[in-house]
Amino acid sequence: MGKKVEFLCGADPYKANVELTFLRSDRDAKLVIVNRMQTERWWAHGPSSNLCRLAMSPDVDQLELEKSLPKTDMALAEKVPADQCLNHIAGTVISDAHYQLLRQHGRHTLSYSLFQPGMSHFASAKGLVAYEKHFLTTLVLGDPLASRDDSGTVLDSFLAAHASSFFCAIGRETAMLLQDRGFRINRYGSDVRIPIQTYSLSDKPRLRSFKNALARSGYTVKEYQKNDPALDIAAETISVKWRESRTVSDKEIRFLQRPIVYGFEADVRKFFVEDQNNEPVAFFYFDPLYEGGRVIGYTTAFKRQQPDLMNGLEQAVTLLAIDVFRAEGKTWLHLGAMPLHGVDLPSEFRGSYTLTKDLINTRRYGDGIVFNFSGQEKFKRSFGGEEFPLFFATRYELNPLSLLALRSTSNLTQSWWQIVLMMYQLYRAMWQA
Repeated sequence: MGKKVEFLCGADPYKANVELTFLRSDRDAKLVIVNRMQTERWWAHGPSSNLCRLAMSPDVDQLELEKSLPKTDMALAEKVPADQCLNHIAGTVISDAHYQLLRQHGRHTLSYSLFQPGMSHFASAKGLVAYEKHFLTTLVLGDPLASRDDSGTVLDSFLAAHASSFFCAIGRETAMLLQDRGFRINRYGSDVRIPIQTYSLSDKPRLRSFKNALARSGYTVKEYQKNDPALDIAAETISVKWRESRTVSDKEIRFLQRPIVYGFEADVRKFFVEDQNNEPVAFFYFDPLYEGGRVIGYTTAFKRQQPDLMNGLEQAVTLLAIDVFRAEGKTWLHLGAMPLHGVDLPSEFRGSYTLTKDLINTRRYGDGIVFNFSGQEKFKRSFGGEEFPLFFATRYELNPLSLLALRSTSNLTQSWWQIVLMMYQLYRAMWQA
């Protein structure tokens, strides 16, 4: 069933005959032990706290592994083919077939997020659809991983098994395909993309001032391409302080935005801001966009900082990342969704009237209660990039269960009491207006 881990690590695990990679989530963790020749690899499973202590140990050996892991997992790890273990995506290890689909067709903002923990996948040789069942509702995330010519075929196969699905954060091409299949299409929000090679600050004096202020501030921005457990711990510490400063919710959002991973992820770019003492005070993670087997750009995945740092730091570091990506010949930087942006605009699609009213009222009266809509819009629109719409797709006029499932699975509501409180605050604001 498993194999005992027999390799030994010396005082510096990065210079020993094996390499440690630490992958972690809120509930559990995996310690990956890799032969330097990439011929064999084992997984050790256990609670996050135990594996964190193990990964940071100055002298990791077989005895330390046996003491640190729970008795049920003691020094046992499933042997996994090396070609599959290279595919560390969004906190999971995906199959080589799924990895190839991602690299061929992962051109959308949420493509990397389709493999976050908890997702199910409907896959064929032509493409993949990612979904999750919650409250008896099938929630589909993003666009299919498929070529433009094959997307309709992939959707037909999926809908044959999941006819009444609720699609979230899809682009116009997928929306048109679903409308042809009897779905109602409603605006979800907008995304912003920056054409890296032609992007200029000549008409953006405020952004230039942020970039110049960072250069004078004494902070330094460094990209770390090698996994370092010490940096993972620093990033988690920054995240804790960042969440404590949130006014809406201090819980990690998932589904519509993948959970953060403190550890190695394939092709994810990680930039850290360090103070004068070389201590990390902020970090910025960028997920890859793929097409035709290569990375064509990135999407902003996470940007977090300790409270009370310099004004404009997020914009300045994003601009520095654009400079790095431009030198590498990359094409696009996606800034990510602005939820409920433009939901009150006229639509080219036939939608659900009741869903439209619900979304308009949530945006109008729920800013700062449900989500910080205006803050997201202000930041992302400040770059002056190209805005493009995102959509929901549903078969029904009434969608209360689908919306409740979406809010719950995305951690936009943390408990039933919070749902009641949120609805009370929202309707009170509507009544007072």
